[in-house]
Amino acid sequence: MNPDPHNPEFFPIIKSGSRDGARRLEDKISFRWVLEHQSQAVHNHGQSVHRLAQRGGLSWLELWGVVSGQCPFELMRKGYTDATCMPKVKQQMEWWKAQRLVTAAVGDGAEIIGGGFRKSPTCRD
Repeated sequence: MNPDPHNPEFFPIIKSGSRDGARRLEDKISFRWVLEHQSQAVHNHGQSVHRLAQRGGLSWLELWGVVSGQCPFELMRKGYTDATCMPKVKQQMEWWKAQRLVTAAVGDGAEIIGGGFRKSPTCRD
């Protein structure tokens, strides 16, 4: 984990619903990805992504609310749980990572072709 508290590498995911109320770390994901949803984090929780991370992070349901632009209380009313939100969060983050790879490849001279990409003939291997 990156030791710089002002530029962390990972955002903590907490286990919700523990009996003693303790916020236990369950997982961690890309801080940079969560940071792209800063305005929704502030809207939902009244705190910046940095502050939320300092305070222990969010549950899967809370994070799904942030990255999908929805209120966590509304998600709960619709029957969402941490278990149903975890795969949604992970799928969205994997899509984000793939987009970053494509963007990096295009920046290195690749062409996007039919939803995929290949190196341009002028690129050297």
